[in-house]
Amino acid sequence: MRRILRYFVGSAIALLFALITVITPRIFFKIQDGEIIGNEKKKNVVMADKELYNQEEYGIEEKMNMLSDDSNMEYVLLDTGSSFSLYEARLQCFRELSKIPSLRMDLYGPIKEDIDIKPYLMIPVKVPSQTSILWKGELEIDKVIYKIVLDEDSGKIIALDSDTFSNAELNKKILEEWKEYLKEEE
Repeated sequence: MRRILRYFVGSAIALLFALITVITPRIFFKIQDGEIIGNEKKKNVVMADKELYNQEEYGIEEKMNMLSDDSNMEYVLLDTGSSFSLYEARLQCFRELSKIPSLRMDLYGPIKEDIDIKPYLMIPVKVPSQTSILWKGELEIDKVIYKIVLDEDSGKIIALDSDTFSNAELNKKILEEWKEYLKEEE
């Protein structure tokens, strides 16, 4: 019986010691945080350009203009978009590129899985609160590598370019059709 009583008293002391080591730091830091918060001085913040922060979201044309001037943009690679998953973004790219007849997606075009795109958060340096998500990447159609940018908000291809065009007339025709595609979609 004494042995059981010793184990019980020993267990109670160990439990009491464990509770003290867990609870004491919490109480100490709660008191310390309360003192820090009580001593913190409040400051008034004045925004210099209030008009910039009240702008509406950017349209397709503004985003295209911002893409052309990368010096004023910061890009952060994301795991996934907010509206599209990787599969949905590839499917949307495929749909939108199929609207440009000269690409001949049905004959030479890639399957959806060949479209290599990644989501990026585009942050304008001048107005960092006006961010948007773009899917940037590339794909190969008939041995020509195209760089594409898909706007997640509108689901439209807002940039289409290639450095490896072998046919200047085809290049010109594709870019004209792409510009017409953008006008039709607005």
